Amino acid sequence: MVESELGRSVDHATLRTVLDGYRDADVPLLIRGATGIGKSRMVKQDAERYATARNRTFVAWNELPREEKRAVADAPGEYHAFVDVRLAQVDPTDLRGLPDLDGSATTWHPPLWVEALSSSAASGTVFLDELNLAPRAVQNAAYQVVLDRQVGEHALGEDVWVVAAGNRQGDEANVRRLPAPLRDRFGQVELREPTGGRDGTWTEWALENGLDSRVISFIGSPVGAGHVHGFERGKEAFATPRSWERVSDLIDGVGDPDRIERLAAPVVGSGPAVEFAGFLRSRDSLDAVVERPAAIRSLESRSARIATMTGLAEAYAREDVPLDTVTRAASHLDEGGETEVGILGLKQAKRLREDHFREYVIDAARYDQLAEDIVNYLL
Repeated sequence: MVESELGRSVDHATLRTVLDGYRDADVPLLIRGATGIGKSRMVKQDAERYATARNRTFVAWNELPREEKRAVADAPGEYHAFVDVRLAQVDPTDLRGLPDLDGSATTWHPPLWVEALSSSAASGTVFLDELNLAPRAVQNAAYQVVLDRQVGEHALGEDVWVVAAGNRQGDEANVRRLPAPLRDRFGQVELREPTGGRDGTWTEWALENGLDSRVISFIGSPVGAGHVHGFERGKEAFATPRSWERVSDLIDGVGDPDRIERLAAPVVGSGPAVEFAGFLRSRDSLDAVVERPAAIRSLESRSARIATMTGLAEAYAREDVPLDTVTRAASHLDEGGETEVGILGLKQAKRLREDHFREYVIDAARYDQLAEDIVNYLL
């Protein structure tokens, strides 16, 4: 951890261990951080891991149709429910439910997720997102959930954990300062913006989650590393890890760099989009390297070598070139002192055709020096 305005700033890997620790201790956690850096995703992935460890079926409550929600509520011992409550978009009654005025006393009919998670057999994660964007009345309604683990007259089950997230002051998100009693109930951390570059935290995440390899190679390159997160006050579109994920979806099946630039600009801004398209154009040297792998060392820039190496990985995934071509190019980069560039391409090749890749590299004894340099990264 490093110092921040909260006193505790963590990267994504550290946040994973923090989430585990706070869940085990049943202490609410508040995660603050910039827009689009993966706060919600990290909490959801933590819930998925917890469900697996408890031999429960993970369900994302908000994504279920009504009949499936009813089924989860009727069999709470089988599931771990992840309930995402966007507090900036709800009214206080959305937390407590609706009153029933029949009879001599008022009773409350809670939301179905409350019914599901108030069972003694329930297991779940209640994620109070956008906590400091919510109106004061909604924050007041959240008090009871956080302080008492209760919604109206319904107490949450013992294996239900409450976690929250919000933006920082200065993120142009119109945040409201939380009341002191509510802040005091949470442990608070600030999630740092992920980093690009070959060893960047976002680059590793993108590889693991199968984003478009062209986006990965751009953010993993020196020219693209600074564009992983580029919030600028007053800009309508700006780069974030979340917006690059959308770009990955938008350019699926699109090859023309000019069209890719037009698709990316409304999402990440014109500057990063222009840089991204230029990076893709630099991969025109791919054919020459396929014909003669040693040519990769003579390319004019490190960015061009990175783009070409990742282009080789994609060609290998399509079975357009043999893995021998990819490893030969990596071997030439290794001899030229750029082992890490070769590793970036080989990591993508491994992800795209892992079974074939493992079998080949293990048998490729003639690449003794290269194997010595990369085996710990790839196998």
